[in-house]
Amino acid sequence: MSEIESGLALVDDGVEYPTEAGKIDLLARDAASRLVVIELKAGKGNDSALGQLLGYMGCLSASEPSVRGILVASSFDSRVVFAARGLSNVKLVRYQLLFNLEEVS
Repeated sequence: MSEIESGLALVDDGVEYPTEAGKIDLLARDAASRLVVIELKAGKGNDSALGQLLGYMGCLSASEPSVRGILVASSFDSRVVFAARGLSNVKLVRYQLLFNLEEVS
């Protein structure tokens, strides 16, 4: 969790947290105790991934007003980057995979 953002802690084990909008990949609280919805994508983050994240955030905002969201992907469509710039409660995080291969036998 600290690789995504310092101070994050999972809520109720947080993995695939069920909501009326669907299952959230990870649900956490930040250092200020705000809920943080984390959507993980294997590959590119596109419009639908951002819409999914916003749907989860909207669902939770009925009971908790200052919900934040983090979309984690290997890359992002440019439109998603532009949209996130206009959303102060959404952050995009890019991951990179590095492989270290070692011969065993």
